[in-house]
Amino acid sequence: AKALWGADGEILFDCNPGLWSMRAEGGPPQEVVVRDRSEGERIRLRSRIPGRPDLLIASDGPDGAWLEVLSRDTGTRRRLLRGGSAVARFTPTGHLVFGDGDTLFAVPMDMERLEPLGVPVPVMQAIDHAYDHSNVVFSDTGTVVSLPAERVRKAELVWVDQAGKTTPVPHADS
Repeated sequence: AKALWGADGEILFDCNPGLWSMRAEGGPPQEVVVRDRSEGERIRLRSRIPGRPDLLIASDGPDGAWLEVLSRDTGTRRRLLRGGSAVARFTPTGHLVFGDGDTLFAVPMDMERLEPLGVPVPVMQAIDHAYDHSNVVFSDTGTVVSLPAERVRKAELVWVDQAGKTTPVPHADS
């Protein structure tokens, strides 16, 4: 699940099977309308679109994964690009940056019409990822923080004493 807290006090979150909105000060969640969903299709929230109420979402269905613009007014969707199921957002420079597998891509966008102005190009590779999750985040100013895949290792179960000394737990991996 993903949640976005807007400066306007709206909290948006995805909780399969839908997208939801609620006020920061409380109250019941309201479902965000997504029309024309196919059987078994997953819709996931990716980011707000700067300067407009519409949302950037990821859909994953029988015809693959797509990044789409969701109109909050009508509930209709418009496809932007194939892929991008892990992470995606617009940058202050007018690019759409998105993760697909272990790679982060960027494509310049016409921000008025919300259309790509070229083809996506890889800008960072070997990012740790699993399924629809990627260990990369973006700030509103364009800073990117990621976890390189080669830094990830198999989890180990250890005992930690009060001094911080760790001792492996025997046979914990079986």
